[in-house]
Amino acid sequence: MEKNNQKTKEFIEKEKQHLDETVALLVRIRSKKRRTKIDDLACSTLLQNIYTGIENILRCILISKKIQLPKTDAWHKDMLSSAVENRIISSAIRNRLIDYLQFRHRHAHGYGYMLERDRMKPLIDEADTVVAQLFLELKAKGYL
Repeated sequence: MEKNNQKTKEFIEKEKQHLDETVALLVRIRSKKRRTKIDDLACSTLLQNIYTGIENILRCILISKKIQLPKTDAWHKDMLSSAVENRIISSAIRNRLIDYLQFRHRHAHGYGYMLERDRMKPLIDEADTVVAQLFLELKAKGYL
């Protein structure tokens, strides 16, 4: 295995560990019978962390494959499309990640106290599944 490929795999493994821990925290909060506003704020931050970690992995893979990263105003979304076009992830995963990207944008550019629990709920409920599916795809393609 090339040295660059080994470094990429090591980076992905480390990010996977961070994502696994982040998802575990999110699941723990999700399982509470009653959540507070502080729990909602924590979930919001964890959702942002999950998306950012996934984006870090995809960026690393694209760079390792010498694929130019998009330089547009919509580069986050374009990078997801590039990951599909280059057969790193499926369009199904991309479509699910778009929701997390949009949430990350709202989280980063808004006020935490204005979070809407109902809008976060599907993201919270599906986060562990989305992350697991992503890693299954990456493993099947030899990135793990």
